[in-house]
Amino acid sequence: MIELIMSLMVWISVHTNYIIPDPPSIVLNTKVELRDTIYGCKELKTKNPTKWNEICREMDWQAKSVVAVYNHDSKVIHLPIYFDLKKLSHQSILLHELVHHIQYANEYNKKVQCMEELEAQAYTLQEKWLKENNTEMPDDLKIGPIMRSLVTTCSHFYIPGFFFKIN
Repeated sequence: MIELIMSLMVWISVHTNYIIPDPPSIVLNTKVELRDTIYGCKELKTKNPTKWNEICREMDWQAKSVVAVYNHDSKVIHLPIYFDLKKLSHQSILLHELVHHIQYANEYNKKVQCMEELEAQAYTLQEKWLKENNTEMPDDLKIGPIMRSLVTTCSHFYIPGFFFKIN
C-alpha cells in the first residue's frame, strides 16, 4: 500500500504545490468504528454513558454514510474494512483523505476561512483524479449535491468527520 500512498501524494503535490510529508498510518475499521472515531465515542462512553447513549447510539444512521476519516492529530487515515486497493474508486477515497493529510502537514488549515474549504479542495482533487483515470464513483459512494454543498460551503452546518473527513 505504501507505493500507492506515495504515488497519490506525488499526484496531489503536483496539482497543489504542497510539500509531500511522511505518509500517514492507515487503519481499517468497521462503520461503527468509523463513527466512534468521528465522535470520540469510546472516550465518551467511559466518561459519560448518558451522553454516549444520546450522541453515539443515535448517530448509527450516520455511520452508514461515513466512507473514510482522517484524524489530523494522530495522522491516521481510517478506511472501511471493505477497502479494495484494486478499485480506482477506492483509491480515490484514499486520495481524498491524503489531501487532508497533506493540507494539515502544509498548514493549509490555518490559511482558510473555514474548515469546509479543506473539504472543497479534497473533493475537487478527487474528481480531477477520477476523471484522469477515466472512472466514476459508484452510486453507493456518491454524495448528492445538497450534502456536497453542506460539507464544502462555509456555514454553521459544518459537521466534523461527516463523509470523508474529520477536522
